[in-house]
Amino acid sequence: MESIIASNVESALRDLLRKYGFTRGELELRQGVDLIGSRLTARQVPLLTWRGVRKFVELRNIIKDSTIENPCLLRFAVFSSKGDWSFKALLYRELDLIEYITGRRIVSVNACLNGEGTGNVIAITDNGILCS
Repeated sequence: MESIIASNVESALRDLLRKYGFTRGELELRQGVDLIGSRLTARQVPLLTWRGVRKFVELRNIIKDSTIENPCLLRFAVFSSKGDWSFKALLYRELDLIEYITGRRIVSVNACLNGEGTGNVIAITDNGILCS
């Protein structure tokens, strides 16, 4: 259900950006995944809409409010149909969620991937949280 809501939000946002022509003017609002592989300019603002999904907000609050003190491990799982998101877009989103939820920077990423769209990615934050 949340993936349907997220895709509707993504679609509505793209329509609004197109409708109001945000590519002109002082700021350029862009979907975060549209900026993969490019360097942000001072005018570009990436919109990371997945950060507004309630379950991610609640996870962030659990860590931010010290409900759980000194977490050492976070485990994420992502399942996607072909054509929903590219692998790069999924990876971008999940790594961004690690930094958003923990409030820390990622300092190391290691991956083991097969050619069939599955794999395991391990990231470590600057305070040693292991994220899989």
